[in-house]
Amino acid sequence: MGAKKPIVDLAGILLGITVGVPFSIVYFVTKNPLAYQFASTSILLNLFNLLPLYPLDGGRFLFDSIFVRNAIAEVTFKVVTAVGLILIALAIRFWILAAFGLLSLLSVRSGLRAGRAAVATRSGFAARFSGDIGQAPDEVFDQFVTEGMQRLPAGSAGQTVPKLRDVWERLNSRPPKAGKTVGLVFLYVGLVLVGWLLALR
Repeated sequence: MGAKKPIVDLAGILLGITVGVPFSIVYFVTKNPLAYQFASTSILLNLFNLLPLYPLDGGRFLFDSIFVRNAIAEVTFKVVTAVGLILIALAIRFWILAAFGLLSLLSVRSGLRAGRAAVATRSGFAARFSGDIGQAPDEVFDQFVTEGMQRLPAGSAGQTVPKLRDVWERLNSRPPKAGKTVGLVFLYVGLVLVGWLLALR
């Protein structure tokens, strides 16, 4: 995967801010209130989404580019950012956002289990097949499911299948290399600065 997931995390925000820029220009020239409303809404929403809090896109970007490399870092990042998201939501009384933060916090334990299962099975599967789990050869798929169900807690099919897919994706995920990570972080910081400059105007 490399840099693909982090780029996807930022793509929607980049589009949203880009769409807001021409409306900001229209407002500066014409002082049209509709242009101001559209520009400010687009820019502020995407600027908020850039906050480094999981599961906002800014948090997903940092997770996919940096913290996915280490299970302890992943758990720490998710817990800290989920708590931060909940506190912000409580401060501004945005209860839906608080629910997102709570769900993210509750998912940390299952993410940790999936990470441990992926580490335990990495040498046996990641080198044999990379790609979508549905396209894996039957013998690889069957062995993966058997071993995965032994390592994950018992549950219904509806609970186990998403967990197995999470383990599979972790097996085949490749964080971006250091140089690309630095470039992506600069892009992230640049988007934050541009968003703030437009918002302050």
